[in-house]
Amino acid sequence: MFTLLLRKMRNTKWMVFCLLIGCIMACAMMATIPIYMNASLQRMLVKDLETFQQTYDIYPGMYNTKYSLNMSLNPEGQREMIEATQKAVDDSFAGLGVEATNKRFVSDDYLYAANFATEAGADTVKMHLGAMSGIEDNVTITQGRMFEKGKNANGAYEVIATERAMKVTGIAVGQSYDLANIFDPDSEQIRVEVTGVFEPKEGSEAYWAEGLDDYVSSVLADYDTYMGEMLDTGALHTSQFVNNYAIDYNKLDMTSLDSFSEKINQHAEAYKEVKVTFSMPAKEIIEDYAGRASQLRLVLWLLQIPIMLMILFYLFMVAQLNVEQEKNEIAVFKSRGASRGQVMLIYALESLVIGAVSAAAAPFAGLLLCRILGASNGFMEFVNRSSIPARLSLPAFVYSFIASAVFFATTMLPIFPATKETIVGHKQSKAKKRKLSLWEKTGLDIILLGGSVAWLYFYKKEQAQLLSEGVTDSTATVNPMLFVASTGFILGCGLLIIRLYPFVIRLIAFAGKRFWPPSIHVSLNNIGRSSTGREKF
Repeated sequence: MFTLLLRKMRNTKWMVFCLLIGCIMACAMMATIPIYMNASLQRMLVKDLETFQQTYDIYPGMYNTKYSLNMSLNPEGQREMIEATQKAVDDSFAGLGVEATNKRFVSDDYLYAANFATEAGADTVKMHLGAMSGIEDNVTITQGRMFEKGKNANGAYEVIATERAMKVTGIAVGQSYDLANIFDPDSEQIRVEVTGVFEPKEGSEAYWAEGLDDYVSSVLADYDTYMGEMLDTGALHTSQFVNNYAIDYNKLDMTSLDSFSEKINQHAEAYKEVKVTFSMPAKEIIEDYAGRASQLRLVLWLLQIPIMLMILFYLFMVAQLNVEQEKNEIAVFKSRGASRGQVMLIYALESLVIGAVSAAAAPFAGLLLCRILGASNGFMEFVNRSSIPARLSLPAFVYSFIASAVFFATTMLPIFPATKETIVGHKQSKAKKRKLSLWEKTGLDIILLGGSVAWLYFYKKEQAQLLSEGVTDSTATVNPMLFVASTGFILGCGLLIIRLYPFVIRLIAFAGKRFWPPSIHVSLNNIGRSSTGREKF
């Protein structure tokens, strides 16, 4: 059976090649649906988030949590509460499964410089003493130097501040200050020394997503030193613990966006119960995105339908031509004792081989098509930007497999009637006049053309009337019937050309019958007077 199949495919190698190309095209177009759709939705989401950031100067990928500590807690109680809150937030965020930069911040906001000389009647200098994890890698020192861990030789803890904080508080680099609690001046004091002035490091925008406005009265120490040594002095009463994540929204996976949004809502409810303040600027954008994504999916599907229909027509016509050429061979098989099922099995195996090769190769061809299409604004109009983030996914292979199954059914349809004929019936059918196809009898081409043109006429007339009355809606979506009408017009034109093709050939043959050489004359006559009509294809 397999030897016979290979011999058959070798004898009709060009027809098999055409079927293979058509099947790969069909499967690749189907595979591009999830690839291009996901990539387009991904780009749309990223653009929305970028627009939000440019408009409001807020990084939309922030996952902000803040917990206010009780001022009556002792040092060990503060440390335990901070560590418990940190673990709860870290565990919750890990469930999102996204890439992010983490930053933890602790601060005592109720301190003042006890040894800072002020003018008579002036207020004391209020200061915030805080610590931020990972700050060493995300700042540039513009004056002085970076702090060092632990106490220095002067018995002070080293801190740094922004230039604006230096101006607001009046502190200076190289000076030491004794900080005390503003509500209890007689409490323990802690000495700090300002060693440098900093500004955000270039490329650390995500780390400083909240900006520097919250630190205009702050001096910042080493995070580990704050948690390990400075708390134990008893001079600090940590007022807030902030645990922020800066999500890289360019790498958000839109295929899991629904579950992501659901988890964010669950986190918001859980944080309310434990009195943790939670905010995420992108939360509303992601929620609104679901509705816009469904509209875009509909448009993309409608754009794919005409292409898929034309490829199906191509596959069916090539398969029909293949069967027409092999009807004699099918009849010979049956005359030699082959059953109808055995004949169909041979062609089924051929379609399965072509379909399997196409299903395996099509997703990669579809990925290449998406990257080419994603690098252009229109036909042959390439732009100087990165292509859409197209990548292979499981749905691409599933769609390719579905297209392969449709190809199998399409190519097997002409086999059923062909296996009914015997060799005698086949010889008789060649002498009979060709019967019109169902679409030719019903005038499907005329119906499709007339219907699509008529709808377009009334649609434009209705739009013109609405404009004349001043009725406009800039938020209206694209009318799906536009795609249906365009598909009908394309199919109608194709079928009309197939109907008129023999007559055009006859006209050409008649016009040049005195000039055509015998070979061309015979070819034109065979096509124009074909009893089966197969030469049209």
